[in-house]
Amino acid sequence: MSRKPSISLLPIFALIVFTAIFLALTVRVSFFASEGPDEVAHFYFDRFIAKYGRLPLTNEERSEAGYKADLPPLFYLLAGLTAQQLDLESGPRIRTTRNNPRLQLVAGLDNVKAWRMIKTEDPLQGEILLWYWGRWLTILTGLACLVATFVLLRRLFPDQLWLVVAGVALLGFLPGYIYISGITSYEPLAGFLMTLFLLLLLHTIRHPARTWSYLGLGLLLGLAALARHTPWPVLPLVPLLIIWLAVRQGWSWSAMLGRIALFAVGVLVTFGSWVLYITLYFNRIDELGWFQGILSPLFIGDGSGTTSQQIASVITGGELGINDFAPQSDSFWQWLWISFSGIWGAGWLGGVMLVIWAVAMIGLVRRWPRENESTQWWIVLLLIYIPLLMALPFLRFVFSGNASSMMGQHILFTAGAAMVILLIYGLTAWSPRSTYVVAGVLLVLAGFYLGRSVDETFSRSKITFPVQTVAMADEQPLATFDTITLLDYAVETDKQLLTVTLHWRAEANSPEDYRWVISLLNDEGQPQRRWIGQPLNGRYPTRAWLPGDRVRDTVVLPVVDLPPDEYHLQIQVLGELEAIEAAQRPPVALTTVALDPAPFTPDKTVQLDDQTVGYTLWSSEAPDVVYQEYATLLLSTEAQNSDLKFTLIDPDGQSHPPIDRLGAFYTFQIEPNFVSGDYHVRVEQWQADQLVAQAETPSLLYVETEPRQFTPGPITQPLDVNFAGYVTLLGYDLPESHVQAGESLPVTLHWQARRTIGADLVMFSRLMDAEQNVRGGRDRLVREVYSTLLWASGEVVVDPFAVQVDADAPDGVYNLVIGLYLPVGESPVSLPLMQDGQMTDITSVTLGPIEVSGAPLSKP
Repeated sequence: MSRKPSISLLPIFALIVFTAIFLALTVRVSFFASEGPDEVAHFYFDRFIAKYGRLPLTNEERSEAGYKADLPPLFYLLAGLTAQQLDLESGPRIRTTRNNPRLQLVAGLDNVKAWRMIKTEDPLQGEILLWYWGRWLTILTGLACLVATFVLLRRLFPDQLWLVVAGVALLGFLPGYIYISGITSYEPLAGFLMTLFLLLLLHTIRHPARTWSYLGLGLLLGLAALARHTPWPVLPLVPLLIIWLAVRQGWSWSAMLGRIALFAVGVLVTFGSWVLYITLYFNRIDELGWFQGILSPLFIGDGSGTTSQQIASVITGGELGINDFAPQSDSFWQWLWISFSGIWGAGWLGGVMLVIWAVAMIGLVRRWPRENESTQWWIVLLLIYIPLLMALPFLRFVFSGNASSMMGQHILFTAGAAMVILLIYGLTAWSPRSTYVVAGVLLVLAGFYLGRSVDETFSRSKITFPVQTVAMADEQPLATFDTITLLDYAVETDKQLLTVTLHWRAEANSPEDYRWVISLLNDEGQPQRRWIGQPLNGRYPTRAWLPGDRVRDTVVLPVVDLPPDEYHLQIQVLGELEAIEAAQRPPVALTTVALDPAPFTPDKTVQLDDQTVGYTLWSSEAPDVVYQEYATLLLSTEAQNSDLKFTLIDPDGQSHPPIDRLGAFYTFQIEPNFVSGDYHVRVEQWQADQLVAQAETPSLLYVETEPRQFTPGPITQPLDVNFAGYVTLLGYDLPESHVQAGESLPVTLHWQARRTIGADLVMFSRLMDAEQNVRGGRDRLVREVYSTLLWASGEVVVDPFAVQVDADAPDGVYNLVIGLYLPVGESPVSLPLMQDGQMTDITSVTLGPIEVSGAPLSKP
């Protein structure tokens, strides 16, 4: 008689299916997500190590490696050293906004201070391959962390395989776990090492006489701290365990201290090596003395870590770091809930998990008296372990006062296994026969989390721009327009639409945002249909194109209601301010297309008195698209209604006329000064210059523009200084006209862009005494980070800053000289002032007077 297969094969099969789903989702995240938290910074550190085969040795090299270069480097060493064979110099290159305001045009103003990656269609090689190399390493460590969790749970629940599988699935299907495991991050590596640490900790409790385990605990904890700061507070936990074991086992003092020494050796060999490296190459002992000189590179670094600087301030009594702490605007309970929901989710699922955790905690209390001393101590360690891992995020909350400073990934990986263990301990305490019930509950929860993970995985996907940074095959330029070249085009037609795909190459940085005019002409050369707009419908303006970029742009032109015939397709390139009639670049003929269009059938109608007016909004975008700055949209109506007027109406009731009209076809363009919100269309009928009827459609589209200012505010000292036709200095505010030598003088300038600017201009300020000696001032970007490339035409930019007066500045009356220049190598070019429409030899404006005194000034 054949033996039936063991039922244990089912959970094993479930585990295999779970692993396959986990890998599929994380790989999907890896290929479709644009970037994760700090991922661009992770990449720069990876790239440095892959390029040089070592860690940075100077502050200049640290700057090249990015702001993560002063953090524990284990993940970066693994990613960089294993990628040394990649060719990173021949391209393609990652497109990031780091020090690149042209690409900040694409990323948006909210990301000016952040580092963002612009996802292109480049092949998987060069820097692109290194980017994914880091992601694949994260996927492997995320999976390894789950494997280690499985082994740990098997040791704790050896005869309850379904419970083990359910616990691993619950952790692995959490949306945060899926997402962070799919992008470049050190979190899964730290989680894997800390789960191994817990596994060895359990082994040590069960077999305390094996001395090698104490060295292993030190090595694992040191490696985890070498991957992530979070494990630092766990360091005291092992000595406490050793002391408890010494009392329980009756060890001598020497035996106890020997085991503590073994643990310390493990930490020193691993984490201590990084401390030694930092101390050797980046100490400031000569400047700050031994204590602060060694502490500074560990906690201050490049100054990007606010929390570590605040910790340094506390340690040194305010001598180092930042000692201005934010008031507690959020409560501890808000922070705790954000911490909880960052892992287990908000909404109804987070509420369910909160109840389940409450039941589990009560279950732990019920279970406690029934357990032996070793298990009790193990539970105590876990209950201490999790709060210790939350210590540094809690300090960040204390210093910032912001409950949102805590993110789930801070402890999800390092404490994930411990949380699952406590959850199982607590839930199974209610009944000795509850194992399968608890496993079922956990699997159901894992299923819900899987559904949410799938939904978030697909919704997180960001746009991939049809841009390549490497040459296309067989490039044969068709026409060149200043800084851009048309390489190729393709045309597709149907009964309603003509789709034109254009392939461009950037030859140099563009000074302005060019627009295309795609026209369909009859045999008499008269345009029958026309599209006017920027590439990628405004999402990738030509000022963002970098030399060598290949850009694919698709334009959709409606052809309904045209008589069947052959038509001529042409393209014309306009400058930002050019009209079609005054275009400086002649049109280029593309091809002739034979069309047999369908009659116009409107998508929607609106009632205008007793007349029903049909209309259609034509767009290549998705139906629920959010229209952004410079997006183009075409609206058409029946030919017999061509005497009507269509106007776009914003949420404030302001009207925006079309930028072009050709018969019954209207072209609208979203400008930066449009307000965000729902837009509709107003239909008007005029007779003899009088409005006789009007109607408004329901909401037709949603617009989202950048938060900008276009109306000047109050200015105490108004001016009207025109810098080369690009920027006007509207005036300034000088709250104090007296300043003491050595102090700073607050100034606020009010700028306005006269047009979009194709260069990253630098502002200079010079505090001049009566003898024209410079006594203060500096060169800077407006608002320190707001490049003039990002300014929209007509935008008002308010720029507060401070001028530091030299400490040895003599008493007297001073003036502040302000100007703008374009950095060109070592010879900056200053922008001249314009008067009466003509350029002058003047390149600055003088503000003042300002009285400087070497002694404190008496107040009247």
